[in-house]
Amino acid sequence: MNPRELSQAVILGMFILCGTGRDAVAGTYTTAFPAAENPISEGGKWIDGAVVGLDWSNCASAGGMIQGRQNNGDGPNYNDSTALLTGTWGSNQTVTVKLHRGAVDESTWPEVEIRLRSALSAHSCTGYECLFSLRTTSDRYISIVRWDGAFGSFAGVANVSGLYNITNGSTLEASIVGSNITLYVDGTVVLTGNDSTYSTGAPGVGFDHNFGSANDSTFGFTSFTATGGIDAPMMITQPQSQVVNANSNVTLAVMASGASPLFYQWYFNSTNAIVGATNTELTISNVQTNQAGGYKAVVNNVFGSATSSVAQLTVSAPSNTSSTQANYLTSSKLGTLRNDFSGYVGMQVMVGSSPITVTALGRIMASGNSGTHTVKLVKVSDGTDVPGGSVSIAMSGGTVGQFQYANLSSPVVLSAGTAYYVMSQESAGADGWYSNDSTVQTTSVAKETSSAWGYGVGQWNANGAAGQTYGPLDFKYSSSSAPPPPPPGAGYVTSETLGTLHNNFSGYVGMQIVVGNNPISVTTLGRMKASGNIGTHIVKLVKVSDGTDVPGGSVSIAMSGGTVGQFQYATLSSPVVLSAGTAYYLMSQESAGGDSWYYNDTTIQTTSVAKETSSVWGYGVGQWNANGAADQTYGPLDFKY
Repeated sequence: MNPRELSQAVILGMFILCGTGRDAVAGTYTTAFPAAENPISEGGKWIDGAVVGLDWSNCASAGGMIQGRQNNGDGPNYNDSTALLTGTWGSNQTVTVKLHRGAVDESTWPEVEIRLRSALSAHSCTGYECLFSLRTTSDRYISIVRWDGAFGSFAGVANVSGLYNITNGSTLEASIVGSNITLYVDGTVVLTGNDSTYSTGAPGVGFDHNFGSANDSTFGFTSFTATGGIDAPMMITQPQSQVVNANSNVTLAVMASGASPLFYQWYFNSTNAIVGATNTELTISNVQTNQAGGYKAVVNNVFGSATSSVAQLTVSAPSNTSSTQANYLTSSKLGTLRNDFSGYVGMQVMVGSSPITVTALGRIMASGNSGTHTVKLVKVSDGTDVPGGSVSIAMSGGTVGQFQYANLSSPVVLSAGTAYYVMSQESAGADGWYSNDSTVQTTSVAKETSSAWGYGVGQWNANGAAGQTYGPLDFKYSSSSAPPPPPPGAGYVTSETLGTLHNNFSGYVGMQIVVGNNPISVTTLGRMKASGNIGTHIVKLVKVSDGTDVPGGSVSIAMSGGTVGQFQYATLSSPVVLSAGTAYYLMSQESAGGDSWYYNDTTIQTTSVAKETSSVWGYGVGQWNANGAADQTYGPLDFKY
């Protein structure tokens, strides 16, 4: 039962408590304000702004309505009439009210307010105020504000202006789940915000007007329902279906809110509990075709349980396409051993006519080596690190004269015809390494042009001749006989049917894709230009497995000057490889009241390199939400590869 259904089912005037004595937890409270009280109490169910908070105003009930009793006169602004429910409330809260709007004096800037996770004490008011302006002019607004204690101490969380008229009889609602705050008018989402400052507090109401004496009795609430006392588990992030190749690693993830402790259990094909799978993530290593099927998680606490949606895992049988890992170095002649320098040492390489997909970096083991070294790729053009191109290599346990390798978190593409450094961090007096009287032989994918040393951006130095190196260092790269990829610069989206324009949300919107049997080297990201767009937007790639950004997979796209109905693109600092059979989000950052974007009644057609599985919205790690069907998307967004 959702919050609206629950509020309709509860008997007016009911106050449900779970537990006893001091530990009683309020569950649901509904009232139609049958008694006349100033300040409102309803048998100790409410506390008021002036009685408890001292610096704010009280609320009163009269004629089946709760109203403010604020009279600014020459007094201070922001002394809103405030009333909060008593009892201990859970963190996930929903308040639903019915508005009475009479002959309101709009010149006093009247507001009605819903409070979430709020608290009052002497000279202190904290929590979230969700306010709805009763003006009908273009400067009307709906806002979320965070009160931080002292009188006049507050900060804005989210705001939208000029879009919604609040009329007599409107149903207003505000809810908070985790750090996400959502406001509704007559069942329609009108504003969202995100703030994690306060995790506890009580629901309530408030009223405000400014500029002299005004009659608060012209507006108020005729009914009130608050829910959220019992923190039974609630799914925030659902596991996502994936298509993967056999022998790869798979991670499914969920996240739930609710009272601690939360207990997780993963199931395979509905009823088979997976032994030891009791965390938010389920990782299957070296997955096989007999592990294909449905996976779900059940979360329990003392108040109840929640079951996730079922994620379908599709496992493709091993392909006949051969794919191997090749070493760049084919042989090496070691020079003088030394350890008298603190900084980076290594070599410079010039990539040949084809890009190289690097999967691992290596450092040779010298006698007595036992430390851990950062080995990384650096762009010669500006001296900065290649995004995602760094590893830590532990030398302990290695074999003298052989390379120790560490895999990159995801493959990195080195662009054709481009120069890079491969560098290892060393410390004077620590592990030994070989000076640049060392020489190497390599494969033809890149030419080793010199040894290199330095300290960082603006402090790199190439010296010596081709084939000379410090270290020495090595890298592994993928070599595949798969069919050649599409021409560089191909767009993923081939056509689109645009839906409804929106700009009432602050967060990220976009789509989810699952890469096919071959990796994709992404070079560019794009966002569709809608009428009036002039802002700049972060567009980025996100790993579905853990909700984190793909290293190097983010751009800023300026929409000014674009053509309406066409994509605006920005090029990544270097290509990013999306792994075969892996799910990713492509997301654009949007702001309520800013540039418009198209809702998920938008559909797209794409090339076959990846399958678009759903639209997605959210705020960041642990707060991504996939919804809608395949080919549905917000934005829309695109990438080139």
